[in-house]
Amino acid sequence: MNYSERILTEICDEVEKMRIRQAAHERNVLNELKNISAQLTAISRKIKAPEDDVVPILQGIIGTWKLVSSTNCEVYVRQCMPSFANRWYYADFTFSIENEDVATLNYVSDEPGSGPWIYQIGVWKQNTKILVDEEKNSLKLMFKDGNGNIRRTVDHFIEHGKLHRVCNEMGRTCERVYMMIKVDKNAISHH
Repeated sequence: MNYSERILTEICDEVEKMRIRQAAHERNVLNELKNISAQLTAISRKIKAPEDDVVPILQGIIGTWKLVSSTNCEVYVRQCMPSFANRWYYADFTFSIENEDVATLNYVSDEPGSGPWIYQIGVWKQNTKILVDEEKNSLKLMFKDGNGNIRRTVDHFIEHGKLHRVCNEMGRTCERVYMMIKVDKNAISHH
């Protein structure tokens, strides 16, 4: 083997070693990409994809809502709110929002019931406070007893276009579901 053949053989051997190193590197990169892809898939399964029609609660709740179903409400009302039983159990609700005020008015047979009740977001007023939970896209109405303890909560959230009101008091829960019957930003006067 002459000098030129030896140099050519060495170059070919070196090229082959480089090709083997490159192939090993490519396999390592592909394996790492597969691991990253598997991790991203696992993370995406844990994250709930937002619904296409999600509207912030302070916008979506505005209007008049008609009761369409309820769970555990007869017992709840009888035991927790006996003086409000008929009005509260059959009432439809109107919600209006102006600045930091949330106003509600209930209706029975299209006749206004009590209210309007006006709650300033985040402020205790006459033992009542309403909070916005942007992460859960919900409103929480809280009521204190005479001793300053929270005695009742009412969570409001919209799911599949329906308003859910979940009341909790004295270890009892009642859920009422409403459908929107009228969108009216000025349904309740705040003044």
